[in-house]
Amino acid sequence: MIHTAGVLSDFTNKVHRIRQWLSAQNYEAFLLSSQVSFAWLTGGRGFIATVSEQSCAKLLITPEHVYLITNNIEAQRLAKEELADLPLKILIYPWYELQGETIILKRLGISPVREQDHVREIARLRQPLTDVEQQRYVELGRDVGEAIEETCFRIKRGLSEYEIAAILSQQCLERQVEPVLLLVACDERAAKFRHPLPTGKVLECYAMIVVGGRRNGLIISATRLVHFGKIPQELKHKHQAVTSIDAVFIANTRPGQKVAEIFRKATEAYEYWGFPEEWKQHHQGGMTGYVGREYRATLSSTDIVDIQQVFAWNPSISGVKSEDTILVEQKENLILSRTGNFPEVKVEIDGCPVYRPDILLRQW
Repeated sequence: MIHTAGVLSDFTNKVHRIRQWLSAQNYEAFLLSSQVSFAWLTGGRGFIATVSEQSCAKLLITPEHVYLITNNIEAQRLAKEELADLPLKILIYPWYELQGETIILKRLGISPVREQDHVREIARLRQPLTDVEQQRYVELGRDVGEAIEETCFRIKRGLSEYEIAAILSQQCLERQVEPVLLLVACDERAAKFRHPLPTGKVLECYAMIVVGGRRNGLIISATRLVHFGKIPQELKHKHQAVTSIDAVFIANTRPGQKVAEIFRKATEAYEYWGFPEEWKQHHQGGMTGYVGREYRATLSSTDIVDIQQVFAWNPSISGVKSEDTILVEQKENLILSRTGNFPEVKVEIDGCPVYRPDILLRQW
């Protein structure tokens, strides 16, 4: 649990980053408008509908103050439930005043630069993770891991993909996690589609379950596989291959490593296991944080791994996928969504063990 002092320190740290950038660029002020940036700066929920990109309030950062600009519908909830401990000046306009934000900025005499014109810059300002963010990530990873694995233990043959997704959603929400991504594929659908939105398909033997869980804006991604009855040999082989490829990604995601080189080693692992073209059928993941992927890795990526970054790799072969979210620490990587309660396989990479989720075998 993070105390008020930690939240305030985190906010102050991030405001300082923005003000340093403003000073370096000789800008007067910065207006943040997205859900992502609202959550990053405040840790609060700046949304009404989870799918909206824009926040229900704007944050205006100047060299002297941080203003919250919002309408009278949202102001009280935000002030009392999301931002109670933060030193913000709240500026409110009537919900029916369509030019409310413009009027407030004119009254202040400020012409800020806007987030939509500086997307790359604000993404860079989000790095590296602060101590508070790392602690939040550890707690979130535990909760998302427990939610998806409890779902795997609870589901039964005969449930539809929608019903499985409902169980997963409930498990997330009970842990105060927003389920921003829910994918479920049963039986033959797992081999057909890389992004299997839930349908009315009924579970017979096999399920692939995928979750993106969010809290304080941070996102954990994870995938788990469940099979009822004897696991076919082909599925075992594919799973062995994909977990080995995932282990290559995880083991090589270390400070100073080029992302393109990590990706190249993974493509070689695909070829080694007899699936040279499978990586082309779906993105392999990349750095994560306040969006599902801050960037998707490719062979031409120019990024370099640093400590206090978080990655979610998701290699897949038709019918199987291996995915967890990892925090890059100084000595080793921490698999955030690993609970220790799910069956695992151990993969050796250059003498170092990497543990990946096995297929959960359930009885008929």
